[in-house]
Amino acid sequence: MDYSNFLELKNVNSLIQPQEKLDFDEVSCSIVTAPGNHHWVGKDDFVIIIPDLIKEEDVNNIFKSLIDKDIKGCCIVSSLKMSEIDINLCRTFNLPLFSFDVPRKIGKLLSILTDEKNIVEYLHNQLKNNILCIMNGPCFNENNLTKLIGIFLNRETYLLSSDFTMLCQENEHLLSKEEIPLMKWSEELSAWNSTASYSLEPVSLHHEDNTYLCFPLKSETTILGYLCIQEGHKWGDLNTVSMSELLSYFIICLVHYSKTKVFRRKSFEEFLQSVLYGFIDEVADLKKEASNYNFEYYLERYVWIIRVEPIDGMKKDESPNIMNQIVQHASNISEKLFYKNIFLKEGNQVISIQIKDDTPDDVEWPKYLKILETLEMQYPEYRFCIGFSRAYPSLNRLKNAYDDAVFSVTIGRQIFTNKKNIFNYNDLLIFHLLYNQLDNPIVVRIYSNTVKLVAAYDSQKNDVLLKTLKALIKNNFNYKVTADSLFIHRNTLYQRLSKIESIIGMPLVKSETRLMLQLGVKYSYLINNIDKRDSY
Repeated sequence: MDYSNFLELKNVNSLIQPQEKLDFDEVSCSIVTAPGNHHWVGKDDFVIIIPDLIKEEDVNNIFKSLIDKDIKGCCIVSSLKMSEIDINLCRTFNLPLFSFDVPRKIGKLLSILTDEKNIVEYLHNQLKNNILCIMNGPCFNENNLTKLIGIFLNRETYLLSSDFTMLCQENEHLLSKEEIPLMKWSEELSAWNSTASYSLEPVSLHHEDNTYLCFPLKSETTILGYLCIQEGHKWGDLNTVSMSELLSYFIICLVHYSKTKVFRRKSFEEFLQSVLYGFIDEVADLKKEASNYNFEYYLERYVWIIRVEPIDGMKKDESPNIMNQIVQHASNISEKLFYKNIFLKEGNQVISIQIKDDTPDDVEWPKYLKILETLEMQYPEYRFCIGFSRAYPSLNRLKNAYDDAVFSVTIGRQIFTNKKNIFNYNDLLIFHLLYNQLDNPIVVRIYSNTVKLVAAYDSQKNDVLLKTLKALIKNNFNYKVTADSLFIHRNTLYQRLSKIESIIGMPLVKSETRLMLQLGVKYSYLINNIDKRDSY
């Protein structure tokens, strides 16, 4: 976006002018609602602060955290006057500061500050990050968690207990003139419970001319409460598939930390989700909870994930019941082949926790292939992938295994085009390192001084040096094997490699050169095949 468009918004006030004109073309926009670990905010981000959940003195802590991240600028969304202490702190560090004094029009602000084609998807990702941020902080409570949903979705939001009593509400965007008919809703929900199929489908409730989608907050065996969200909105209807992912964060967060009657003792499934998401920080707490379920703490385990995606993008809007059925079937097939494993179903994927033993890979591998072949045969309109993690020796490292598996199944399929659709984290470890350093100037320099120069030469001279280099790396710098794989004479290969050396100004015999070329090639795979904002 253009900086002038931002300033032209009626309710934007410039509190601290930037020393030079801000260029928003390459700037990412992040939203922060509370102090804590703002892990999703990067260097040079433009940050929107929504301080509705916190006390006035907490704003200063947020600014300190963001200043350490070297952000590009900041806009606080509040109708309240900014504290001079906060303004002076930003002025000391030359942080451009703006205010936007009409919170209910934040949608207009976001539409200008972000280039996101799907504003709802962008807000969902920001919401997930903020849920994790407040979870371990002093401002966590059920009311703030419900308020977060209302703020980011810009809708009326109500949290009901399992017996239909009102626990929390966020209704600043109230459409109705009267309070919601809780008695009528409780009767409808009771009737629904008697025939519930436990799918992702929400219950439609009505009040005056408005519709509310009531999402059951479910454990493995019971309904723990209900999250009711206003349906109609200018950004479109609620997507129940994407909402299911948000609800996973919402449920686990409340299950682990809630002090009210809406949630009881965690089920075994909820405990495992808490472990996978890294919601239990203290080892002592984790050991205690594991002992409650007779779940061994010190045992080498790894995680693998089956991901289900429609081949036809148009199928993304179909009934979530179909996806539920496919995921359930994938889980059933997997459980028959790996009866000792633990399986969880989450959105469009099946998560498996497996003990690492002495079983040879050539015994396990056909089982994974059979799962994919069976599913592909029965559901030809869907794509199925499996991503594997590394094995970890204790339960507190299982969150790392989950992160490995998610990265493998999400990013692996974009980098590799193997027909098996099975991706191992050991093959992606360097890619994961580079993925987290895509904007690191040193990594960019390595790529720019090696592979990018070779690619530019090929483009100008219509040559095949980059193809030759990739083949050489794939064959571990074995010249004979590389020449044979390219069907060229070895002298031809030497001539091409000599050109590469002259282009990059470094000899290929040096191990440092070879390492930089390998990193450069992997980096090029990433920037040419994936989007940096892919969430995994």
